[in-house]
Amino acid sequence: MEEQEIKAILRAAEELIMTGGRNLLAKILKGSKDKRILKHELQLSPVYGYYRDLKLEDIMHRIDWMILKGYLEIEYDDRLPMIVYSDKGWAIERETFV
Repeated sequence: MEEQEIKAILRAAEELIMTGGRNLLAKILKGSKDKRILKHELQLSPVYGYYRDLKLEDIMHRIDWMILKGYLEIEYDDRLPMIVYSDKGWAIERETFV
């Protein structure tokens, strides 16, 4: 995966760290009009719709790759899986954010 894609996925994850999971992250990147996206104003993310031309399934594969490669992690809040940065992912996002 290209560095630009990694940064875009990490940037989208910023909007929902410990509040959402893989599905919501994929919907932000897809540019979904899902009511949860609009309710929490996630459509204001600078990378909203970054993967608008891809299928949701293909976006999920990219998110799973990010998890497997150690850029993102899944933590559980009770039984709900939530996206969080790994140290590796946070180092990239912190630099990008600055």
